Amino acid sequence: MSYYTDYVVLCDKLAFDRLVEAWKLKGMCDICELYRPDRVWSASGNSESSESTGPYLLCECINHGPSIWDVENWMDEELGLDSRHYSLWVRGEDDEEWRHCGSLTDDKLPEHTADVGYYEEGDEEVKREPPAGYITYEYCEIAVDPTVWVEYVIDYTRDEGIKPPSPEEGQLTALAESLDRIEDLLDRILDRADDLLQRMSDGTGGTNRQYQRSFPNPFPPSE
Repeated sequence: MSYYTDYVVLCDKLAFDRLVEAWKLKGMCDICELYRPDRVWSASGNSESSESTGPYLLCECINHGPSIWDVENWMDEELGLDSRHYSLWVRGEDDEEWRHCGSLTDDKLPEHTADVGYYEEGDEEVKREPPAGYITYEYCEIAVDPTVWVEYVIDYTRDEGIKPPSPEEGQLTALAESLDRIEDLLDRILDRADDLLQRMSDGTGGTNRQYQRSFPNPFPPSE
């Protein structure tokens, strides 16, 4: 499985607005398959891209990112988007070709963009050169024609300000923290047990007293 995964999204305004709405939500990192993009472009008014494909282009790179099928399912089930409103390209760092889903356009990368990722040439990895006049970006696997694609800045400010958590939310948060402590405690116990079993099988095990260890109380008293 690839370590880093690159994503390119071409979408119309409906899909773009849904994505931005999701990226504004509290807990966005836990509920969104795609995170806030590294780069966003909008099609310039004098180009045909906004009419023939879609007005928005997004690019991002995610460490241990979701599969193309996970993203497609999220956009369908959670965002309620039909595939005709977007096209998605995904490529892992060990992959040679882009995977594609969505039907806003065909499986080729969006018009007026170019692949600038690495390819193997013999025993070396060589970076593809962009066409003349195209702009490249750090941590971005595509180059774009700046006469067609103009950088766009998203304002992620929520419509409502910060709200204090309700008593129910506070109780759920405390419960989640307790469960995290229990999970950590169990992991430590299992690691210690594995170590003890390994020592016993090697004939180097000691007495029980040598392996006694204190663990924090997963349910500390309330203040």
